[in-house]
Amino acid sequence: MSDLYHFLELMDLVDPDEVSWGWNAFLFYASLFIVFASLAFFQSIIGCTIILFRFKKIPAEDTFRVLRSNSLPPITFIVPAYNEERDILHTAKNMLSLSYRYKKVIIINDGSTDNTLNILKEHYNLKPVPPSFNQSLETAPIKAFYASEEYPELLVIDKDNSGKADSLNVGINVCEDQILVAADADTLVDDEALNRLVRPFLVNPYTVAAHASIGNVNGCKIAENRVAEYNFPKKLLLGYQVLDFMKGFLVDRLGLKWTKGALVIPGNFGMFKLDTLIEIGGYDRYSIIEDTEIVTRLHKYMMDEQRKYEITYISDIVAWTEAPETIKTLGHQRLRWYKGTTQNIWQYRGMWFNPKYRTIGLYVCPMTVLEKIAPLIEISGFLILGYAAFQGTVELSLVFILAFMSWGFLMYLVLLSMLVEFIAYETYTKWIDYVRMLKCVLLYTLYHYLLMYWRIKGLYAPKPTRIGWDPVREGYDKIQNQ
Repeated sequence: MSDLYHFLELMDLVDPDEVSWGWNAFLFYASLFIVFASLAFFQSIIGCTIILFRFKKIPAEDTFRVLRSNSLPPITFIVPAYNEERDILHTAKNMLSLSYRYKKVIIINDGSTDNTLNILKEHYNLKPVPPSFNQSLETAPIKAFYASEEYPELLVIDKDNSGKADSLNVGINVCEDQILVAADADTLVDDEALNRLVRPFLVNPYTVAAHASIGNVNGCKIAENRVAEYNFPKKLLLGYQVLDFMKGFLVDRLGLKWTKGALVIPGNFGMFKLDTLIEIGGYDRYSIIEDTEIVTRLHKYMMDEQRKYEITYISDIVAWTEAPETIKTLGHQRLRWYKGTTQNIWQYRGMWFNPKYRTIGLYVCPMTVLEKIAPLIEISGFLILGYAAFQGTVELSLVFILAFMSWGFLMYLVLLSMLVEFIAYETYTKWIDYVRMLKCVLLYTLYHYLLMYWRIKGLYAPKPTRIGWDPVREGYDKIQNQ
């Protein structure tokens, strides 16, 4: 403590006019790093604490009792699909075979140009049936409804191509159950974890939405339309994405649990109350990332109406999805995400620092803005401090120290995510998995700057007139043991 006092006394003696511009720049960027690191550290500690406490509670949660309950609410899975011939059968079989008692599966074929619809017709012996639904939300025209005698809980809808959000609105119009799941067509659902996700709707009447962690299935073994064996991917690019998901869900997302929650429920798998989605007008057909927009609008609507609500997040992996395999497809995916968050946070800029929206307006929205501009700050810092060191206005060693502190803190967050996963979940248990994970951690900085490039490009997001699809799947039969 005495050293701190001496440092502050020396700072009081320093005349700012006598300090070089390089030193001023160094102090400015060092201060920004401390602010960003402190906020990230604060969220990571909260997230880890919540997970470890929940981990102790998990043995006491009787999910089998939930399953045996006669008062289980029926659930409808809404699955938009466009050119998903490689995965659609895996997904349909997976959802139809879930042990949850009262379920329906609605697959919306959004004008696919491949064999998606024909595969479903042939495998489930689908026959046309008369349409029966309430047109609550405006959607593109529907061509036909199909049902199966063998699987009465399955409904397939064929419609004109109009995008994922519009297809989800078709599912909302057709849905008759009060709880629905919006899922991607390449999603494999974990049976036991699904029962935990339903639990908030049973115990809290104010729950309007719930979501959980998403896992990357690449490298895992699949049998009977389930993940039969968990393996960390061999390929670096896939491993980076697994670690990225770990950090995003196990640390970052839970770090916001003390607020009303994050501004996004992943489109891969999210659970909602039907009436609430209809009340707020369904999905925005012109949003780049509809899953973020609808959750932000849900927060805003409920607080504008001064209604009590809960959006619950549990850290269990409920759904597994396929990760992009190439830099090109990954870049396309991330650019859509980053442009979408830019569009969304600007669209709802009236919530920034607005006490009316409580922790969402005072913390979550400002943090999202900070995350958006963080890459610009980091890149400009290295360029300006590098130039200052070249001119001799600041010591080069200090620039390297700040850079290594930045990279070291990033590795700390990734290692912390690995540690939490190891202690609480043990998804990956083989020594080869840990070797592959550590290799990705040591080289994670390369991935960080790849993401930073896309983040900077994603700062510009003109609002499109129509949102299309771009599914690039290898297919579950091909991605095992990668």
